Amino acid sequence: MRIEKELGYILHQKPFSETSVLLDVFTQQYGRVGLIAKGAKRPKSPFRAYLFPFKLLSFSFVGKSELKTLTHLEEHEKYTANINYTHGNQLIFGLYVNELILRFLKKEDPHPELFSIFHLAIGYLFNIDNLSQQYQLSKNHMSQIILRATEMALLTAVGYGIQLYTIAESHSPISEMGYYYYNPIIGFMSVKQDTIGSVSGLLLKLMAQLDLNKLDIFFNKLNQLNIDLSIFLNVAKKIMRQSLDYHLGDKKIHTRELAGIEWDTIQ
Repeated sequence: MRIEKELGYILHQKPFSETSVLLDVFTQQYGRVGLIAKGAKRPKSPFRAYLFPFKLLSFSFVGKSELKTLTHLEEHEKYTANINYTHGNQLIFGLYVNELILRFLKKEDPHPELFSIFHLAIGYLFNIDNLSQQYQLSKNHMSQIILRATEMALLTAVGYGIQLYTIAESHSPISEMGYYYYNPIIGFMSVKQDTIGSVSGLLLKLMAQLDLNKLDIFFNKLNQLNIDLSIFLNVAKKIMRQSLDYHLGDKKIHTRELAGIEWDTIQ
């Protein structure tokens, strides 16, 4: 198997020997791929300048086993990422997205549509100042929108998408006027308005519009429904956390702990 100039991002890397590095890469056409970058730690290695996360790279590699050999690596000429590695919060968010891909995607399971969302998310996260100004939001709120949309796209891609249009079991449509309780095993169940932990159908209708490819539609719907964005983001975060944790089982998302006590306030 010989692959030439496949677009991808480095999700994770670790030393393999005195001179080599193991890479876990998310590629456009082949999904997650394991690569060995031989000699990458040598000062004059052609790989050395590119072994950073969040940069769109062009990978060439060979091999028949699960671990391929990297033969060529360069930054994608049509894409220049403006990555500030001193911007703490955005780095944490980016690492969180990387870890979600690592946790949920199997090796060599192609997800080109998810790759497109991942590419958008990274670009948005590291262009957060301009994006926040465009939509007149705080960087915190804009970052949360990007993360929630990415989580939803990921779960949908791996077959765990959240059904936001119908009630579990009865399959009746979710009503804007109704209230619902989320069970990650079966979905949303209808409950009384005063039930602790209930979610309004209005918020679920807005959540269903959360798509990084259609941010204008989401914000138009937000204004149309006259929903408080802070309330929506809090609800969306809780629903996504429940679903992610259920499907992860015993696995942990370590980047949730990376920011310590700040994570719950900035995510």
